[in-house]
Amino acid sequence: MNLEFIALGGLGEIGKNMMAFKFEDRLLVVDAGVKFPDEKTPGVDLIIPDYSYLVQNREKVLGILLTHGHEDHVGALPFLLQEVPAPVFGTDITLGLASGRINELGIDWEPNPVNPGDQLELGPFSVEFLQVTHSVPGCLGLAIKTSLGTVIYSGDFKFDQTPVDGRKIDLARFAELSRQGVLCLLCDSTNAEEEGFAPSEQKVKAVFEGIFRSAPHRIIVTTFASNVHRIQQIISTAYEFNRKVLIDGMSLVRVVNVAQELGYLRIPEGTLIKAEDISRYPRKSVLIITTGSQGEPLSALSRIASGEHKKIKLEPGDTVVFSADPIPGNETLVAETIDNLFRQKAEVIYGPLSDAHVSGHGYSEDIKLMINLTRPRYFIPVHGEYRHLVKSGRLALEMGIKESQIFILENGDQVSFSPGKAFVKGRIPISPKFVDGLSVDDLSSVVLRERQHLGQEGFVAFFSCLNRKIRKIIGPEIHFKGFLPERMAQEIREELRSNAILVLNQCMSENLDLGACKQKVKEVLQRYFSKKLRKRPFILVDLLEENEGE
Repeated sequence: MNLEFIALGGLGEIGKNMMAFKFEDRLLVVDAGVKFPDEKTPGVDLIIPDYSYLVQNREKVLGILLTHGHEDHVGALPFLLQEVPAPVFGTDITLGLASGRINELGIDWEPNPVNPGDQLELGPFSVEFLQVTHSVPGCLGLAIKTSLGTVIYSGDFKFDQTPVDGRKIDLARFAELSRQGVLCLLCDSTNAEEEGFAPSEQKVKAVFEGIFRSAPHRIIVTTFASNVHRIQQIISTAYEFNRKVLIDGMSLVRVVNVAQELGYLRIPEGTLIKAEDISRYPRKSVLIITTGSQGEPLSALSRIASGEHKKIKLEPGDTVVFSADPIPGNETLVAETIDNLFRQKAEVIYGPLSDAHVSGHGYSEDIKLMINLTRPRYFIPVHGEYRHLVKSGRLALEMGIKESQIFILENGDQVSFSPGKAFVKGRIPISPKFVDGLSVDDLSSVVLRERQHLGQEGFVAFFSCLNRKIRKIIGPEIHFKGFLPERMAQEIREELRSNAILVLNQCMSENLDLGACKQKVKEVLQRYFSKKLRKRPFILVDLLEENEGE
């Protein structure tokens, strides 16, 4: 009986992390994350993994293991649970952070809190939960044990020796598992390109103290909503400098409430204020923590930057701090937000030179230390774009793992482990799912290309009615959207109408059906726009036919 690893998401990309393990015809699922859309996916709210394989095998799924509460690991859980109802295991804060959307949708689910050090028996699997350090509390690594051997998944980690909550990665337990023998290590590879060790989260505290000391007026800090450790440091520094704190942004408010309720966030009494009370305090006595570190157009910070926020208005001398790096693909949105903040006469602290952010993912030396601690027979880099996976694989090679025992995979790949060997078994058909409004769908590449086309080239709509009995053409009407300024549109509209009437008269003479007539009109319009204007707008042609005589 072979042990199979199935990559369902998070390989060759940042986000939508999901994997599965199959043994004795039973399945364990690890994480169910989302990826946020970019300019290639217009109109899409979220991108989630293709879990069709799990739906097809839902009766074999024993449980869903969550490593931590970031959206790229838990955001797809509500959608998965609607089709694959299975018990969910994670720390209390991970389950708390995952519960918001699940409860909103009224999904019946079975959350099971676990702690580091707990062991769980699920069918042929024995799972041990390992303490690791990341940028959110309650993070876990996993030791998944079967009769064929133990697979360790590092989870998102770094070797922070001075974590904010004092909960260090359990080096001793990782080393003990190594002595017992590790079949394979699945390792976080996001920062494999970075040299050295990832800096401690505590480094940010000194940076914030300097900012608070020098800022003359109000301070606004934006960070990831689920970065509870960062939020704690910001609030603690604000308290030390006698500043009141406003939490702004729905997702941020929800995270703060969950973390505070579970004891992971300590906020001195009287520190928090409401948005409607902000004007009661001097500007130099206020700190605002808000969402929008990725330049999301509808986020609180984007609305502040554009002057559209109902209760928060920037004034000259305000300081805005970006305490997060842009996720790949979001650089343009972040840059636009920063530009708008400068237009509002704010002082903006951003970018790698600001030192207002450190990553929660280990650098190259963290990865090598993890490999050295666990000493696995096989190595699979996960969680990262393809170049990160390749770089992580090269680090494993440096650490003495043979090239034939390192697997650089992509989503859909299956690796089979059997006594004495491992190989890529094949690939299951896989494509991302898109959350578009209230629906989850496999939006085709054609649909996405059409949306991009509309956004880049504009839209032309042509309407007309034909009466073949009396050879009369009613209209045509031609409308432009996102294509031409009105002063040009009128002249072009008349020329297009004349060309279209000639074509429609020819179509009626040849007694062509409506479908053929539409195609001929569309071809005429396309040639005109291409030749005269060097443009390729999206063209919609709609023809009706009436049969009444005079």
